[in-house]
Amino acid sequence: MAAGTPVSSAAAAAALPAPLDIVGRVRSTTARVMEAARHVSLGTEDAFAAAASELAAAATAAGIGAKDGAASTSVDWDAAGWHYCGDASAGGPLTCQYVFVLDSLNWCFWPSATSMEYDALAVGLRKAVEADPSVFSAERLQGATAADVRGWLAPHDVPEAEERAEMLRELGHVLAAEYGGQAANLVSACGQSACRLVALLASRLPGFRDETVYRGRRVFLYKRAQILAADVWAAYGRLTSGPSPFAFRDMASLTMFADYRVPQLLLPMGVLRYSPALEARIAAQEELCPGSEEEVEIRAASVQAVEKLRHAMGGTLLSVELDWLLWQRGERSKEKLPPHHRTRTVCY
Repeated sequence: MAAGTPVSSAAAAAALPAPLDIVGRVRSTTARVMEAARHVSLGTEDAFAAAASELAAAATAAGIGAKDGAASTSVDWDAAGWHYCGDASAGGPLTCQYVFVLDSLNWCFWPSATSMEYDALAVGLRKAVEADPSVFSAERLQGATAADVRGWLAPHDVPEAEERAEMLRELGHVLAAEYGGQAANLVSACGQSACRLVALLASRLPGFRDETVYRGRRVFLYKRAQILAADVWAAYGRLTSGPSPFAFRDMASLTMFADYRVPQLLLPMGVLRYSPALEARIAAQEELCPGSEEEVEIRAASVQAVEKLRHAMGGTLLSVELDWLLWQRGERSKEKLPPHHRTRTVCY
């Protein structure tokens, strides 16, 4: 094949592991990390039982986890009105395009006190698409610049604006070359499988290829690919049946989204434990190198802790729902929490 020749979506899919395997690898490789971890460990059974009881009570009080046959009564993806989902109820494509742009840019908020937070990202992009529905067309994404990104998110400081623009150009190219310019067509190609969407994102868009090496062995995390699949699912009503391409039938297969906010919450709950040396580095806001043992162990422990919490809660919530519950709790109390670990990375 000549250099630069686009790979068809069928050929890309044929080269992927089975859809469930790609997310199964997140569970299996993070479990392997924890077997050898030196800097991070899971808490006691009593700590997990107490945390599970507290979270289950909070979920019950909020009506989270109930099912009505089609959609899950879950943490409301847009309770604060941050996101664009103007055509989602009709199954339109613009919400999907927005979510793909949102999660292409959904990383690295912390470098300075004036940096944007997630809400500024979501709201800025929502305002941009409401003002001009063509702003995130594949054609325009292919020409995205750092100035465009800063303009959408003004007046906030935007870390790594050029690298964010590069992510959008990458997305625009793939959508234009293989999916008629529409992110919704890429989702449709996944056959109502969130796991296949994760696999396709990791295959076709290098910016979503969240993999690392721990003591010479590969570890798979796929934070942004999984959160994109979950955000698409949530934006279109959390459907699990019916003909909609956004009705993913395998949402229970996804893991939590390993970043910095959830472990920041799990630590004071006692379900994660850090070595004294690691605690000191994080308290001093010292950056952890991406791919370092400490950083990989924090992320791996987060995945395994949420899996264990979910089991302790009786499996009433999906892993992604438990992540949302924890993340939103962490956002509400972030000023009272200990500092989160800091790693300069495009992965989260």
